[in-house]
Amino acid sequence: MNVHPKANGAYRYRRARALSYFISDGEIVVFNFLTNRSFACNARCLDVLMQSEDWRPLEDLFAMTEEHRTSSLVEEIAQLFSLTALVVEGDLIATKDTEYADTWEWGSVTAQLHFSSQDNLTVSDQMAAEIQILRAKDQPSPQLIRHGDPKDGVALPPFRMDSELKAVMRTRRTIRAFLDHPVELPPIADALYAGLGVTGIVSTEIGDHPLRMTPSPGARNAFEAYIFARNVPGLAENKFYHYAAYEHRLEPVDSDDPLPSMDAMFAENQPWVKKASLLVFLVAHFERVMWKYINGSAYAHVFVEAGHIAQNMMLILSEHGLVVNPAGAISHSLIERAIGENELTHSVVYALAVGYPDREDDSVSWLAPEFKIRDELLAMIRDQKFQG
Repeated sequence: MNVHPKANGAYRYRRARALSYFISDGEIVVFNFLTNRSFACNARCLDVLMQSEDWRPLEDLFAMTEEHRTSSLVEEIAQLFSLTALVVEGDLIATKDTEYADTWEWGSVTAQLHFSSQDNLTVSDQMAAEIQILRAKDQPSPQLIRHGDPKDGVALPPFRMDSELKAVMRTRRTIRAFLDHPVELPPIADALYAGLGVTGIVSTEIGDHPLRMTPSPGARNAFEAYIFARNVPGLAENKFYHYAAYEHRLEPVDSDDPLPSMDAMFAENQPWVKKASLLVFLVAHFERVMWKYINGSAYAHVFVEAGHIAQNMMLILSEHGLVVNPAGAISHSLIERAIGENELTHSVVYALAVGYPDREDDSVSWLAPEFKIRDELLAMIRDQKFQG
């Protein structure tokens, strides 16, 4: 443990605040959702935890269990520290735990959902396909679209491809195959502005509210955006930039640590990301929403906002002939350290891999008819066939 003794040389400990408890197979399981560690806890361990609410001198730990001191109890108490159920004042885990207690305002249930879903592993596309094939043999997939009764209801007019907006929407496709080709700044600038750019300011009695092209829960504007440029003329190669929305500028992010590789920033088994020309990361600042909404249900609204922002960006990039692969299976902690978003209430929640499509890649051969439609629509947009 990386701990710092007090001036009098005494260490202090307490129970971690980020603990949840549940019963599994007849045992009480303790789970620290900040560190993603869990263990079965017997009555003696629970008693130690119950008596460790506030900071106490370390020597008190065995004094409280003097009557039951055994070698097994010593091992159990050591395990409480190693599994982060007990934390030592001044070490990194205790500091993070204290930050959680001081800043997370949406309760432990929402916190467990959020923190335990960070930095999780994923499987390869091939393995995911094999798992689905095996599962479908015993349990067919739920219907992905609910079919209506053609004899009931009201038939709607057919979709008409009569505007540039509709054409752009029709061209959007998620593709995991990129050409090693540069992406110029204009489409990136347009996409960032469409997602997070400030279109105006509204002043109220509680302050100024920036207006954007995307809706935000309670007008709290929860997100900041960063890009990682790999192949963007005018930007340094393999460098992070922060999008300053008020100024509509990209600010370089300086770091003393070595930058992670592109594939390391995504959860493992996603090698396709290495050929993307750039990555966009949406970082939630939950405290902006917590300030207005004390109910944990607002947590879900933040992710809805991320979807609004990303969709605007993807449509703009599609108009420029680019393809985007949105992803949530990312290395949250690694990215947050690299861009300096270290506060506990700041979290990267969404990523967009951007580039030009590689039509020759075997993984997208089934999209050949879609590429034909896409080319025709993009040509119509370029030729301004939708004007008037």
